[in-house]
Amino acid sequence: MVDVEYIRKLHVVNGLSQREIARRLRHARKTVAKYLNAPDVVPKYRTSGPRPRPAIDPFRAVIDQWLAQDQEAPPKQRHTARRIYHRLREEYGYRGSERSVQRYVREAQRKAPEAFVPLDYEPGLEAQCDWGEAVVLLDGRPTKVQLFCMRLCQSGA
Repeated sequence: MVDVEYIRKLHVVNGLSQREIARRLRHARKTVAKYLNAPDVVPKYRTSGPRPRPAIDPFRAVIDQWLAQDQEAPPKQRHTARRIYHRLREEYGYRGSERSVQRYVREAQRKAPEAFVPLDYEPGLEAQCDWGEAVVLLDGRPTKVQLFCMRLCQSGA
């Protein structure tokens, strides 16, 4: 982002050409042109899809099954990523690295199911209240007054 602003400054304020900016900053001319032609948007890198994991993909179902079984097990008896790695090597002949197993286990455990509580209130049953102070003009003079605010939950009024 700093480079983008600096490139724009060099072009607009200092009047340098795209070629000169590219030479000074050691950027490609196409990159400089892209930053100058899209003034409000900073280009970002976007992947086309999830990256393939050829070493871990054949074993994803097994790992997911073990992690699902761990949800009912006591905390001390649950699998660690290291234990999953060793079991995969011993039982399934896994040839990948331990780091790829750790990365997959971390991502799999991070996924939490969506949870929400629907808010449904009966008319007049619940309200939110608050007190405050404000200074208002009363008869042309600033006067401090006490405020009481109440909002009904069912209607939002």
